[in-house]
Amino acid sequence: MDTHPDVASQKELSRLQEDRQRLQERLEALEKKNVELKQSEEKVKGANSELCTKMREMIQELDQEKQEAAQRLVCGQEMKQEEQEAAQRLVCGFVVVRYVNVCVLASLER
Repeated sequence: MDTHPDVASQKELSRLQEDRQRLQERLEALEKKNVELKQSEEKVKGANSELCTKMREMIQELDQEKQEAAQRLVCGQEMKQEEQEAAQRLVCGFVVVRYVNVCVLASLER
């Protein structure tokens, strides 16, 4: 009878050692996975930071392009207005010249 409890104790001890070994292996696998996840997290943070920087640059470029387009529009409108004013002055000049010519011709006919 003494050997029976001893054999049972040995089996229990062996089972517990196997359980401990499996748990140790599982712990090591989880620790390895944790390290990998932390590395991945750092990569994602770096990529996110880079993306944010690029987006800020793109927004600044877009704002600059909008500002330049608005300036071109204003300049274009100013140039058009100046062209219209110049054309009006030219027309007025032609009218004056024509009037002077008519007056000269009229005075010559007298």
